[in-house]
Amino acid sequence: MPRSKQIIRLAYASQSTSGVHELKDHLTSILSTAQYHNPRHNICGVLCFGNGYFVQFLEGYRPDIERLYQSIQNDKKHCDITLLVSYPIEKSVFYGWSMKYVRLDEGLQDFLSEHQLLPFHPVSLSTETVEKLIQHLSQQPDQSDVLGLPRLTQSDQLSLSDTVTSPETAHSGLIMMMIILLIGLVALALMGFTSLSIAH
Repeated sequence: MPRSKQIIRLAYASQSTSGVHELKDHLTSILSTAQYHNPRHNICGVLCFGNGYFVQFLEGYRPDIERLYQSIQNDKKHCDITLLVSYPIEKSVFYGWSMKYVRLDEGLQDFLSEHQLLPFHPVSLSTETVEKLIQHLSQQPDQSDVLGLPRLTQSDQLSLSDTVTSPETAHSGLIMMMIILLIGLVALALMGFTSLSIAH
């Protein structure tokens, strides 16, 4: 499979540079931008924030994810950006979520404590603990509403994702439309020919 057609998962961790009073606005800006941008580029994932740190998981076609990660690295809202994992996947865990938000609440703290991951410092996560965190976050509900954004459900996001087609799907759809148009033109021509024959 060409690298450009690979679906990959990329995870990074970083430290927030936002002050206490601007943090909520910055989180809202990050999420609302992702929830608008990502469905249009077949990207899905989850953002987790706590203890002053971000950890984000992104899934999609390799060129789209790498382009987005480059943009993320230039964002001044965080620093000490550390790539945790990046690898091809067969199936997306976060499919349908343009960008789910999970905060460091009691449930997540219990999970982190169980795996000796407290205090939350995702920059130091190992590959093994990243995989455990992926599975945990994939099962959590979206918490965007704590930031004043609408709470998303996966089924809501599936309808957004369905409006975006891959290059192959778009190409197939165009061919199908051309075939239907051609059939229609042939049918019109035959009807015209039949009318002329009857008139004679």
